[in-house]
Amino acid sequence: MSISVRALALSVALAGLSSAAHAETPPWDANRGSPISTAGPAPAPQAPAPIPAAGAAPGAAPSSADSALMTPHFAGGIHVGSNGIGINGSYLVNAYFTVRASLDWAPLNYGYTQDQLSYRARAKWFSAGAFADFHPFQNGWLISAGVLTGQRRVEVSATPATSRVINGVTYTPAQIGSVTGKVDLGGATPVVGVGYDSSVRVRHGLTYRFLAGAMFNNPTASLTATGTAATTANLTNYLQQQQDLLRHNVQVVKVYPMLEGGLGYSF
Repeated sequence: MSISVRALALSVALAGLSSAAHAETPPWDANRGSPISTAGPAPAPQAPAPIPAAGAAPGAAPSSADSALMTPHFAGGIHVGSNGIGINGSYLVNAYFTVRASLDWAPLNYGYTQDQLSYRARAKWFSAGAFADFHPFQNGWLISAGVLTGQRRVEVSATPATSRVINGVTYTPAQIGSVTGKVDLGGATPVVGVGYDSSVRVRHGLTYRFLAGAMFNNPTASLTATGTAATTANLTNYLQQQQDLLRHNVQVVKVYPMLEGGLGYSF
């Protein structure tokens, strides 16, 4: 009886080992001479997570330094320069071009003395400009070309309070009357320049801009008198001499330096 029990137990143990061996051993491929794999396909390798830019929030997508440059947007600001003080607005068309418009005003008012006459000069200066800025390096550096138009004139006047000696002849204030003149820089004026405008690289923030270049004027000058002796030969010759001198002096502004700097906001 005990032998039968032992034999039965041994049979059960051998059956358990045989089942475990069949469960752990994969099927054999006779053609390939190797076991048949029952595992599924290996998962595809995953790309490493991008490293965020310095100062970026965790998980934020990386950004290009020129992303703002590539996006059209507006900017506006104020400026001061050799053409006066003014306001400007611009629109970034693409990475290479900006179109810009400006309005300028010059509050000029000063006095000077020439040949015993005290003159007062006042500017009637209000100009509008339209420009195209080219960004060859797709950044703030620019080459600019455009045109200025409007009223760009300086008027001078002198009214003597006492007698004056002109070319050896004494004239009373009534004989001289009022001496008036004007210098006009002409109509539409071409403008070229180079500079830097940070607004092309800034969105929703403060910007700055500077420009150096030249405007090409066509200046004219005239001088007249209204007194009782204005038509006499001596006074007429004097006025002609002064007018010629004035016309000669204003030729220096035929090529007028264009310097400008300003602050603005991009949005």
